[in-house]
Amino acid sequence: MRYRSRTEIISQILETANGRVGITITKLMYKAFLSHDQLKGYVKVLTENDLLNYDFVTRTFKTTERGLRFLNLYNKIDQLMKEEEEKI
Repeated sequence: MRYRSRTEIISQILETANGRVGITITKLMYKAFLSHDQLKGYVKVLTENDLLNYDFVTRTFKTTERGLRFLNLYNKIDQLMKEEEEKI
């Protein structure tokens, strides 16, 4: 696997947790290709900044509206970067 920036990892976590139902920490860990310790650090930052929400009843994570806005902006910037790379 190639090197991923922190921003890429954050977008992968938010993308994975985006859905009608929440996702457990184990599934999130496997789909984002992170160890449990790594994921705990990212989840802490994302929940503190209201990008990710934890439901204590179902014990699942879900991307918030703010997280969805972040994903939208990230995807737009990523697309622009790819278009510029193609020109070069």
